[in-house]
Amino acid sequence: MDMTVEVSANNVALVEISSDARMIGSTISNKGVLIQANHDFTCFGVNKNLFSVDGFLGLPTDMLGNEYYAVGYVNCSPPRDHRIRCTR
Repeated sequence: MDMTVEVSANNVALVEISSDARMIGSTISNKGVLIQANHDFTCFGVNKNLFSVDGFLGLPTDMLGNEYYAVGYVNCSPPRDHRIRCTR
C-alpha cells in the first residue's frame, strides 16, 4: 500500500489503513507504517473493532530514546499485550 496525503499546518487528516496491516496474535511479522513529512508533526492512531479499541501515538525518530513504558491494567482477563516498534 502506498499513498500520499497532504495536510496543512494546524489541520487533521483522517487516513484509513488497510486491515492487512494489522498484527495477528503474538507472531513476529514485517508489518509497519512509515509516515514521512517535511516538518515536525504529531500522529495518533486508533484501531476500533467490536469490543476492542486500541490506540497509538507516533513520534518523530529524533524524539525517541531507548527507554519505554508499557502501561496497562493489572489482572485483566484476557491478558493485555503491548507492542513496541524498534527503529534501529
